[in-house]
Amino acid sequence: MPDRVESALAETKRTLKTAFAAIAGFSLIVNLLVLSLPLYSLQVFDRVLSSRSLETLLALSVVTVALLALQAGLDHLRGAVLRRTALRVETNLSGLMLRDGLAAGARGTPQPEAGLRDLHEVRTTLSSPSFPALFDSPLTPFFVIVVFLIHPLLGFFVIGAIVLLALLAALHVLASRRPHEEERNAAARAESVRDYVRHAEAIHALGMTDAVERRWRRQNLKTLAFDAVLAGRVGGALSLTRFVRMAVQVGITGLGAALVLDGAITPGAMIASSLLMGRALAPVEQAVGGWKGWRSAYAAARRLHERLSNAEAPGKQLSLPTPTGRLEVTNLIYRPEGAEMPVLRGVSLRLQAGQSLAVVGPSGSGKSTLMRLIAGVWTPSAGEIRLDDAELRQWNPTELGRHIGYLPQSVQLLNGTIAENIARFEEKPSPADIVAAARTAGVHELILRLPDGYGTRVGEDGYALSGGQKQRIGLARALYGDPRLMILDEPNSHLDPEGEAALVDALHACREAGRTIVLVSHRPALLRSVDWIVVLQEGRVERAGRRGELMRGLATPEEVAKEGGAPAAARAAG
Repeated sequence: MPDRVESALAETKRTLKTAFAAIAGFSLIVNLLVLSLPLYSLQVFDRVLSSRSLETLLALSVVTVALLALQAGLDHLRGAVLRRTALRVETNLSGLMLRDGLAAGARGTPQPEAGLRDLHEVRTTLSSPSFPALFDSPLTPFFVIVVFLIHPLLGFFVIGAIVLLALLAALHVLASRRPHEEERNAAARAESVRDYVRHAEAIHALGMTDAVERRWRRQNLKTLAFDAVLAGRVGGALSLTRFVRMAVQVGITGLGAALVLDGAITPGAMIASSLLMGRALAPVEQAVGGWKGWRSAYAAARRLHERLSNAEAPGKQLSLPTPTGRLEVTNLIYRPEGAEMPVLRGVSLRLQAGQSLAVVGPSGSGKSTLMRLIAGVWTPSAGEIRLDDAELRQWNPTELGRHIGYLPQSVQLLNGTIAENIARFEEKPSPADIVAAARTAGVHELILRLPDGYGTRVGEDGYALSGGQKQRIGLARALYGDPRLMILDEPNSHLDPEGEAALVDALHACREAGRTIVLVSHRPALLRSVDWIVVLQEGRVERAGRRGELMRGLATPEEVAKEGGAPAAARAAG
């Protein structure tokens, strides 16, 4: 287990142990102070009323109110400790879980945010008002013993009430349990909604609304029917629980009254036993409402521990000198998790600093996979990738990112300003470097025409940019900070002729600056900007050579001269 993860887990365990020990102490005192109200009732009914002493009543009332105030204060303090502990747990682990989620998202793992969601569930449960009931329940026998001291019959009645309510709590849990198949159906239904919303534009434009509605109704009908049955079961269990709770309250009052009439106990003892039973049953009642959340939080905590045990913490590699950009890929193999066949099979290539390479090939040949591996987004199954003789795993990930300019095929800008996105959200970026990267990408004038220029907010809730605008700003982000290795995956897929001309100029500027370039494209305009071309076919290097030799093999001179690529070039490059 990486040191940082192990340290975070150890710190979290220490925090929980310390907090739970404090909560247990508070709970003991709080539950002892609960006796103040039954004792007050006992004294008032048995002593004050018979003696008619107002002074005694006043003294008892003042002392009892003070004890109740102390109880309320300690109860509040107990809740505050739990809330602070929950915050500390999330603070300790949230950064690691975010890294884990980002890594999972980069690998294409479904629901990469699950770890953060589990952590939030654990924090919410720890800080919930029902959680202290777990610490109150061990003290239930204490109240039962006190009732036994009042009269054994009352004690046995309270034990019977606790057993009955515990059985009803178990019935409630069973009634509200959703079968695994129904849970999967509910998850699939929620995913369907998200999928429909993501593709709302195409659904509307293609006249698919009626078909989607019919499909949704079929998916939803079975779940709604089961939910109705489940709601009926849960409602019945809750109604029965409430009835039994009131019935046992009537029962202990009636039994106490019978004992008073028989002269076995005093009226004050009857009232005190009723209050004590209420306190003894309280944890059981709270368990009925909180059990599902506690069980869910426990499962989330176990998943968190498993995720953290397998997480890759930030490396502590020694800082390496700024690379020149020399790249060497040796016998690279990549097989996705669960796949039978590898996507890349023994790919090797070598570039000196300042050289440029275009990777072409049909769809599914592994071009984008190769780009992600070279950028360090994915980890090879076998083989190695070296930047200036150092394997990528030897680089500190944060430092490596500063030396790489990566433009993925699908460009997404984070919530923030354009300047923040270009500067990769550095805390104190250089405005001159931001503008320089935008100028090199040929997007400076475009940004100035936006409503707030470089301060224009983009992202999910920001200014709506076109695909081409996002791609050009993404190129500026890739160029920020003078990276030595540029990795561009279909950098002109959304560009108009003006944007493509700016991209070609940016590539020339990168070559003049001595940056190494690896790009995926099938456009002749970009292929003419590189030194070498590699053709991938089914994950293997089919052909490789200098630009002139390969382009003559890919297309006729007339086709190469056409911007946008001609049939032969398109067939070879995909």
